[in-house]
Amino acid sequence: MKSSTYLRCLPIAAVILLTMAGCLIVTGTFLLAITLVSGEDLSWTGDYYYDSVDLTQEQVWQDHGDQIKNIDVVGFELWITNNNAATESYDLYLASLSSSLNSGSTLPAVVSGATQVLNNVPAAGGAPGTKTHISYPKSFSYLMNVDALKTLTEQGGFKLFLVPSDNHLTNLQVDSLKVVVTFTAAP
Repeated sequence: MKSSTYLRCLPIAAVILLTMAGCLIVTGTFLLAITLVSGEDLSWTGDYYYDSVDLTQEQVWQDHGDQIKNIDVVGFELWITNNNAATESYDLYLASLSSSLNSGSTLPAVVSGATQVLNNVPAAGGAPGTKTHISYPKSFSYLMNVDALKTLTEQGGFKLFLVPSDNHLTNLQVDSLKVVVTFTAAP
């Protein structure tokens, strides 16, 4: 009877010793929710809104970014104020941080050189100041090219181009844009 007690304690003792020695291997799933924009306007270039996003400055990324094994899910949560009477819709294109695309790029260069990841995200019209909220679960209905989105996210950042779907001048304010990334990390 004593030997079975000792045998059951051996794995526990091994974990304690490895932990004390700093050798415990930990694998886990982590959630990274990053507010990209809050109460401000993205830069309007005349054809699209532009911003550069660096995920590596977030604490969760700094703790586990070099251990990413898989980006499991990427979604977003968005609050928009539309100051036009008509409902508008937007497409989102992303490019790697090393891309030559920037806020000075032409719209055709952005459309041909970046990857479209969101399609026809609506901003309700009506009275000036009409607000639209796209929830995290609802965001998945607008996503496209998910593998490219995951790859860009795994690289730690991207350039963001928010383009009006019908290519007209807009009067939009992004009240809050939050990217939500779930990833698996292991040493």
